Amino acid sequence: MKKLFFLLLLATFASCSKNDITLSCNTEEESTPLPIEDSSKSFFFWYKGEKHYLIPDSTNFFVVYNDTNAYSSANVINEGIYSNLSSSRTKSKLSKTNKQKWQIIKGYDSIKNSRSTTDICYKSPFFISLKNGNTFGISNLIHIRLKEIDDVSILESQMEKYKLSFYSQNEFMPLWYTVSCNDYSMGNALEICDLLYKTNLFAYVEPDFMDDLSMSITSFQVPNDPYYNQQWNLHGNYSINWPAASTVTKGENVNIGLIDQGVAFSHPDLNSSLVVPAFDASVDGEHWFVNGLYGSHGTNCAGIIAAKINNSIGITGICPNVHVHSYSDPLVLRPNTSQNLASDLYVALTSDDVVSCSWGSNSLISSEIEEAIDFYGPWGRNNKGTVLVFSSGNSDSPIKDVLYPANHNPYILVVGATDSNGQLASFSCYGDEIDVVAPGVNVLTLTNTPKGSYTFDYFTGTSAACPHVAAIAALILSVNPELTNIEVNNIIESTARKIGNYNYSIVSNRLNGSWNKYMGYGLVDAAAAVQAAQQTLN
Repeated sequence: MKKLFFLLLLATFASCSKNDITLSCNTEEESTPLPIEDSSKSFFFWYKGEKHYLIPDSTNFFVVYNDTNAYSSANVINEGIYSNLSSSRTKSKLSKTNKQKWQIIKGYDSIKNSRSTTDICYKSPFFISLKNGNTFGISNLIHIRLKEIDDVSILESQMEKYKLSFYSQNEFMPLWYTVSCNDYSMGNALEICDLLYKTNLFAYVEPDFMDDLSMSITSFQVPNDPYYNQQWNLHGNYSINWPAASTVTKGENVNIGLIDQGVAFSHPDLNSSLVVPAFDASVDGEHWFVNGLYGSHGTNCAGIIAAKINNSIGITGICPNVHVHSYSDPLVLRPNTSQNLASDLYVALTSDDVVSCSWGSNSLISSEIEEAIDFYGPWGRNNKGTVLVFSSGNSDSPIKDVLYPANHNPYILVVGATDSNGQLASFSCYGDEIDVVAPGVNVLTLTNTPKGSYTFDYFTGTSAACPHVAAIAALILSVNPELTNIEVNNIIESTARKIGNYNYSIVSNRLNGSWNKYMGYGLVDAAAAVQAAQQTLN
């Protein structure tokens, strides 16, 4: 019966008209999972030459409307406006057309009970990956990388052939384009991706994955107590040994790029002349020096790095004299996240000395993000390389693999979290990619509330551990700015302390001492790292 149901679904899917493009046309048994052996034949995408199979998940749907009026309900998880689409049927691919609204809606019944289906120009269920079990959305956008800059005519020809719309070009990585499927397109996003991939005309063709990155950055709150003696992460048995390091440097003449949810720059415990907005790729119009404040997470991280010292209030940061450049991103479920984050990474990696990223997801895979990391990271700082630090990720499941993109490139410093007893935090992801650990449980830092008031609070997660390591990297470069990013990584790894009841051993591809898959090289040590940096000056 289930197999017959799937064949009927497949026939309906294949026969959808160009005015009703959808990835799931079933209206009777939406709650019934499709058989894995059958659904995998129809739903897939290509990534690094491998076919990744998917199962439709009708819990959530992605919907695009023909105009900016849309369904209004508590079932709407997120929504936004496509404001820069242009028709592939016109000569000018950059000409503006009518705006369209997109929504992520909980449940198929919400769509059936919303506006007339003629107002909907695209809809798609979410999907479950058969490879790792992750659930994510796929929008109507497609990311394409040209092989050569002159291949834009090839792209335009394929857009015309499949009736696609131009959405955007990455201004920093100009070989990357984003196009859109719509009611007049010759297929849905997965179908078009497969067709374009098989032409071999392009370097990459990938769907636009949507995942809620805020799920990887959540932290729990406890009553605040804004005193230095409460900052166990800076001093004490299982701290980063900050006091001795602070007598040598406080991060002078170093820039840290913080890619996060924005920073409350007017917080009284931040120096607004040192902590400043840099870029927000997610907004329409001007991106430079824009501060989108999308949550308190960025302020939490900024406080660990750069809270004022000796101002008689609050806490102290690890690098109170460092420059922090904020790259804002909502880090929520929405289309085009990968292009936005790739742009953030490009600008930060080519502008700053250290980049701190406390976010990630194994549902967010993007060759555009990888190109920004792989090419522009080593090229930064006049070819000395920019130090790139990522949190390993949080998980409450038995599977705790390091999240993407932290697991992508070996030059990334991957950071797990420890508690005040020197034990790996229960939520901290680990594995072959883990490099070091840092305090990440009940770390006192700065925050901003939804009402705009400024307070101090406790911050928990690998998100809290990551800025500790970014700040130590800044201390090292403040001592010796001529070090390469790999040399900075080596100092941080080789000076880490072996703590906890873990078996550290020599591993062939780990060259900076004994290592453990849970703790990496151990707990970062700011004092030892700064001392090692001083020795490189001799």
